[in-house]
Amino acid sequence: MEGVAGPEDFDAEVYLRLAGERELLAGQDDTDRTSPLAAAAHALVAIGVTPAELAQAVLDDYRFARACRESGQPVHFQFTPPPPKVFGALRAVPCGRDIEQPWGWLTIDFLVLGEHETTLHVRMRLAPPPPPGPGVFDSPFLGALTLTDDRGTTTEARFSGGGSGVAWSGEYTARHPLAWDAEWIEVLGERIELATRAGVAAQVRIEPLAEPDPARRYLRAVLGGMVHYEDGVLAQEALAAVLAAGALAEDDPEISAARAVLTWHAHDRSQPPGHGPLPEPWRSLRHPALDGPAGLAVVGAVTPEFDGLRVAVLAVESAQEQFSITVETAPGVESSPYGPDDPVVAWWAADDRGHYYLGESTDWHWEASHALGRVEFSAPIDPAATVLELMPTTPAARAVIAIPLDWA
Repeated sequence: MEGVAGPEDFDAEVYLRLAGERELLAGQDDTDRTSPLAAAAHALVAIGVTPAELAQAVLDDYRFARACRESGQPVHFQFTPPPPKVFGALRAVPCGRDIEQPWGWLTIDFLVLGEHETTLHVRMRLAPPPPPGPGVFDSPFLGALTLTDDRGTTTEARFSGGGSGVAWSGEYTARHPLAWDAEWIEVLGERIELATRAGVAAQVRIEPLAEPDPARRYLRAVLGGMVHYEDGVLAQEALAAVLAAGALAEDDPEISAARAVLTWHAHDRSQPPGHGPLPEPWRSLRHPALDGPAGLAVVGAVTPEFDGLRVAVLAVESAQEQFSITVETAPGVESSPYGPDDPVVAWWAADDRGHYYLGESTDWHWEASHALGRVEFSAPIDPAATVLELMPTTPAARAVIAIPLDWA
């Protein structure tokens, strides 16, 4: 196992058990986003100081100890995750179809046809004023749709997503997949032609990270994954574990760079990127603005496996104040690691104008085998950019999905 040689007097198990004792004394639940024990365990496993089995055993012990303090009979359990979802070739087709119904409008933004799954990505608006009577989910069109393709396949599709009383967004997933090369599908009595529509042609490559040191790579990935205040707390715990294990020295430039990013994240995010001693690529983050182009680029690109992960990029939606991407991962990636060997992914992007962007997972539907949702970026795409490179980055590698931009 790749790792670091820590000081002779460092005992990873003792370090983790002390973190667990502090959580017990504080009455803290390690399912919280700010669990010092979970963050330390994840860091020590990632940099190779301790095996995942030992870290998991310590986590299980303290979860059991907390259960003993609660009502009911504590039970040890072991979760065996299912195998990751298999991504075959995807065909992503822009639709842009509005279908009017008595309750409002169904907008089908795009359709994804796969070997094992068919998904409609939709938005729904209720007609003003909202119709009287039962709630929105009592409408038969919101709970399920019937889909038909040109081969005669008919299947039910179920909705998952969220929204308010007047607007919803999400996905309809078909119970049985439609034909991958279908020329048309029928939804709510309307035919949507597919033969002449295609998504943009993205280029995909995998790049191993040049940095050889696992502790430096891990810190950069964790810092890139910070979005909320709690993420900064977890990163502080990871940094403390790296230092305690002797993986990096206190005077290492990587430590000062990490602390600069943590300080900016906790206090100075109102300042434009480039303020203070931020390292790259944080220093080149694009400033918030209101000049983003409006449009939807349907992609449908799937990466090869990198660092045990595959990513399907379905679409890029650009607006005046920000942009977002719809993605799916296999296995599922959580916003914060819970298990000691859970994957860490920082959602970076860069354009051909020299700007970087950092994203946050939202509307995230997680399962152990895969996750689906949107990654939102707080700054808009530079209106002069012609290429956007999406870069999901793990501690060991990154995928680069180069997406041509032509909003016209």
